[in-house]
Amino acid sequence: MRALIDADGILFRCGFAVEHKKYKLYIKGEEHNGPFQIYEYKREIPKELQTDPEVVIETSTEIEPLQNALYLVKQEMENIISATSAERHSTYIKGKGNFREAIAVTRPYKGNRDVTHRPKYEQEIREYLKQYWGAEEVDGMETDDKVAIEQWDDMVCQGIKSKVLNANPRTIICTMDKDLDQIPGWHYNFQKKIKYWVTEEEAQYNFYKQLLMGDASDNIQGVAGLGEKGAEKILSFCKTPKEMYLLTRDRYLECYGGKGLEILTEMANLLWLLRYPGD
Repeated sequence: MRALIDADGILFRCGFAVEHKKYKLYIKGEEHNGPFQIYEYKREIPKELQTDPEVVIETSTEIEPLQNALYLVKQEMENIISATSAERHSTYIKGKGNFREAIAVTRPYKGNRDVTHRPKYEQEIREYLKQYWGAEEVDGMETDDKVAIEQWDDMVCQGIKSKVLNANPRTIICTMDKDLDQIPGWHYNFQKKIKYWVTEEEAQYNFYKQLLMGDASDNIQGVAGLGEKGAEKILSFCKTPKEMYLLTRDRYLECYGGKGLEILTEMANLLWLLRYPGD
């Protein structure tokens, strides 16, 4: 078994794990007396204090040594390999560019993200993953696409059918990203520590569900006002991919009128993970 590791999640997870924010609250004009309250998370601060004009909130970040972050990465990689019983592994991290940036017209792809919110040790962790774990930088696409291509190639080569659970696949996708559930085969969520099999039918269902919902984390819109439960209800009537497509198409037409097919195609291209280079 070869573990296909989407290491972007490891990089950010371990990088931020050694960064500890502190929110210190002072009485305005009396900062010299020190904070009257300290919080670890902004969400913990009562709303009345966040809006109180007499309260000053100061944010600071305490960062552990680099070796602590690298140790967490090492632990995560070793745990993944152990949990999946992988004899080999292929590790991928994001490189430069993404074809989705050119095809995103309705909204900028990932345009809602704070590009400055990155771990202090990002570059050091990247180099560690490359030097000690053979990580490959993926250019022109997401690391998800590269992982999907590798697993799809294995599924095709093995001729594994959707309902054959005792087949002998040679790869397992290791990620925290739900997007990869549109690829059939073995999966391991290293955040939840769950190993599971995705059938071909489930993979198709997961894609159309996401197409109906959109993906707020990547700034990809779906059918306006439609959440997870609504998408599941629509697809519950479907028995074939064709039926899933037709119902999804109808919802887009209802929502966006004459631009429905155009927007549907754009969102599908943004959400679809590549099965082979140039897909």
